Amino acid sequence: MAKIFKALAVLVVLGFGLAVLTGCPDTVDRRPTVTVTALGDTNLIGGESLGFEATVGGWMPESVDNSIVWSIVEQGTHGGTFLDGNVLTVSTLERHSRLTVRASLEVDPSVFGQVAVNITPPDPIMTGLTLAAASNTGLRGGSVIFSAIVEGLHNPPAFMDWEIVTTGTSAGTTLAGGLLTIAVGETQPTITVRATSVFDPTFSAQDSVNIHDLPTGVRAVSAGSNYTVVVGTDGSLWAWGNNEFGQIGDGSSNNTRVSFSRIGTASDWLSVSAGSSHTLAIREDGSLWAWGNNADGRTGLGINTGTTNNPTRVGTDSWVAVSAGNSHTLAIRSDGSLWAWGSNANGRTGLGMDTGTANSPTRVGTYADWDYVSAGMEHSMGIRENGDGDRTLWAWGIGVNGRLGTGNSDSQNVPVQSGGATDWASVSTGNVHSMGVRTDGALFAVGNTASGVFGGGWASGVATNWMRVGTLNTWASVSAGFQHTMATRTDNTLWGAGNVADGRIGGSNAGFTGALNSFGQSFQAGATGLAGEFWVSVSAGVTHTVAIRTDGSLWAWGSNADGRTGFGTTGGQQNFPAQIIPLP
Repeated sequence: MAKIFKALAVLVVLGFGLAVLTGCPDTVDRRPTVTVTALGDTNLIGGESLGFEATVGGWMPESVDNSIVWSIVEQGTHGGTFLDGNVLTVSTLERHSRLTVRASLEVDPSVFGQVAVNITPPDPIMTGLTLAAASNTGLRGGSVIFSAIVEGLHNPPAFMDWEIVTTGTSAGTTLAGGLLTIAVGETQPTITVRATSVFDPTFSAQDSVNIHDLPTGVRAVSAGSNYTVVVGTDGSLWAWGNNEFGQIGDGSSNNTRVSFSRIGTASDWLSVSAGSSHTLAIREDGSLWAWGNNADGRTGLGINTGTTNNPTRVGTDSWVAVSAGNSHTLAIRSDGSLWAWGSNANGRTGLGMDTGTANSPTRVGTYADWDYVSAGMEHSMGIRENGDGDRTLWAWGIGVNGRLGTGNSDSQNVPVQSGGATDWASVSTGNVHSMGVRTDGALFAVGNTASGVFGGGWASGVATNWMRVGTLNTWASVSAGFQHTMATRTDNTLWGAGNVADGRIGGSNAGFTGALNSFGQSFQAGATGLAGEFWVSVSAGVTHTVAIRTDGSLWAWGSNADGRTGFGTTGGQQNFPAQIIPLP
């Protein structure tokens, strides 16, 4: 951008060929002129830009073209020029000492004006250089992008001398200014790259990434609001999508991961739960780990501000289940006790209050028979199993739209029983609705039916008591998303209902807008009939869905904003389930 200053510097050089003066009135000055004006201070600091304006004065016949031709007559290299009418903008470089610009009449170059400006190198020109890989993980057969970031008073150019430090041969490199893309070779365990500034070679930086093979299968998956986290069959932990609050867990924040990022090097992860902007996971030794947005204390790490960009252990206890909601978290310890932390708004933590926050795990009540828990957007549900085998359902948090299933729309600050059934197998809390599966395979829904999220043919109204969805007793699992619901049956088929925008349900209706009020089958593009009997679990996010097949492969569909589906891009949508792990 050109800087506009008040001071003017004008140098006028006069002269004109006789040919254009023919017919000039005797009463008019016969000396046409070109005046060049510097639109700013003529003492510049290197790296700044300055505009120059040319004005044609004196008399000229109307038939003569008064177009201007610009030239830079002082030796030295400028950073670039931009012409707009009779105004020329010149970008200087840090090592300039003087810049002279001339404007001449195109019809007679002997008529010109010029002006000179002095340039002082900035001090310091360059203050630092950092090098960062676009992901902490390189995939075998994929590529890694390194970005050089120059720090300085006037942002000197990011032209680098690149060097691949690690032993081993890369499959190829592509250079574009401050970016280096390396195609990963088949045998490289690590890629280390060093960048040295061409502008000031005293500044150099390097960074490394570990090269991994994607797991051959997935044993657990969780779709967050705009990102996805999975546990591989080898116990490795991976994530992709939005990383604004460090919820990916790879040590960074404020960016988007469109490719798979491995979280640490541990291979003993057991389960994971992705919330709106924070993540929790349990390892095989029962330890609980959290990362992402610390607001409201939702990570349970004793703080309620900032972000935690790497998995950090929550206390020293042993845990068996965890569920991350919008701004709160619920978890069950190995002794069956229930614990909560995060925002208390509307009583969603069940700690007996509806304001404030709990920054560390706090016990909910005194019962020690909790077996299942689900944290929704603003409400929570859990299942208790007593010694007689009864499995009762309990709910707390905001009760608007009847989502707690207590027969009314009242909010609850502590767990209260939801309905009178004693045979609940699992439950899932969404935005304004809840879904549950009974031990006999029956599917139930409660809350707001908007967008057809119940899957039972209802598209409007509120249910404050649990309603059975259809008559089948073959439902195996259910996942309540923001405005859609996904479920599997015992024959391993996958079904969806609710808002179909962005292709989040998949199936024959994908790509359309509106709602699917009754469950429709989700299947692979091109499949027909019941050629989809291969699904074992599913997780519904806000606008995308991920699911695991019987062979352990991971599939995704819906909105690809922020790269949440894992297809390597940040735009568009996937209307049908498509395989992402292992790479097809």
